[in-house]
Amino acid sequence: MNIKSFSRKEAFIKIIKEYVSRDEANHFFEELLENQFLRRAIQYECCDEFHKAEILQKKCEYCDNKIDEHEYYDLFIPEYQENLRKYNLGLINNYFSKNSYIVIKDLKENLDRTIPFVGAGISKTLGLPLWLELFKNAKKGLDDDFLKLFERRYEEKNIDKLVDCILEFNPLIQNHKDLKMKLIKPQVIKNFTPDELEKSILPKLLDLDSEYIITTNYDDSLEQCNKITNNGYDVSKNIKTFEGFENLKDEKYIFHLHGDINRLDSMVVTHKDYEELYSDEIGKKILTGLVSKYSMLFLGFSMNDQYFSNEFKNICDSNKGYGTNYMVLLNGNPDIEKSILNSNNVKFISILADKNENKEYEVTKQYNFLFDYLIGNIFD
Repeated sequence: MNIKSFSRKEAFIKIIKEYVSRDEANHFFEELLENQFLRRAIQYECCDEFHKAEILQKKCEYCDNKIDEHEYYDLFIPEYQENLRKYNLGLINNYFSKNSYIVIKDLKENLDRTIPFVGAGISKTLGLPLWLELFKNAKKGLDDDFLKLFERRYEEKNIDKLVDCILEFNPLIQNHKDLKMKLIKPQVIKNFTPDELEKSILPKLLDLDSEYIITTNYDDSLEQCNKITNNGYDVSKNIKTFEGFENLKDEKYIFHLHGDINRLDSMVVTHKDYEELYSDEIGKKILTGLVSKYSMLFLGFSMNDQYFSNEFKNICDSNKGYGTNYMVLLNGNPDIEKSILNSNNVKFISILADKNENKEYEVTKQYNFLFDYLIGNIFD
């Protein structure tokens, strides 16, 4: 609420109404007044001039009549800035680790030169599976004799060995096309309701208003959200459908680095797929073009993921020398952060989060606060 001088009630209501109904705006205004977040003053007219007063029963120093005998109205000025600053700093301490705030401020200063790089942890907030979890359902088609082997491979988090196990022992999944069509696609193809999307972290992520967004996710939740919010990301691309940067001039777009559910042949799944992506000259040229001009803001990734760790290094190497990269971690591990810092120019923001009754981390408030702060909606 960017009102810095005495103003009438309607000026406040007009701003509050941008977010809630008029009745709710009036109620919120009265709450601000009751909790002393607003200071009241009186403006009255005497001798063709306007004057301020605090008490209606006082006499006017210009005509000796009481203030309430003049034409007057109430004015209000915000007095919540200091309280709001303390409140927001308290949220920062609750939502993020000790050293994160200075990184968040640095990121805000460089936001116009930063591109979001979105991983599975972001789609997870909408109920979609994490990368490794995509393969969990494959055990339903396995004989009991092979379940222990599958579970061991799953615990090892080695995707290639896990995929080999699925292809060898699951009778319904015979090849990589089956893997994508029968196992992965049903789990990531979902039509979200407007309410689900509006309550998610995606609207505020899109509000960062970056030139483009890179994602390793197969799902189209970002595209679905954009249709509701009208943030301008009307173009969606992957390695297979990319036609050159010159064809995307003045267009905001979402780039699916690992492919998407609409093109199964574009989906990067195995280690071999990764190697082909980063060894192919066209793929390398596209990746370099995407990351060489900007810093990256990595969201929804885990450094415990071996595949991402290797990919992360490739990406940092591609934009080495350009600037600082940023990474948002969940309950970050300082030892892991230190080991990454030794070889990559990256700064960390660590979200503090607890698990809910479904054993899922609650991160929506933290992410929304972060995005609001970055676009200037948080007073500090």
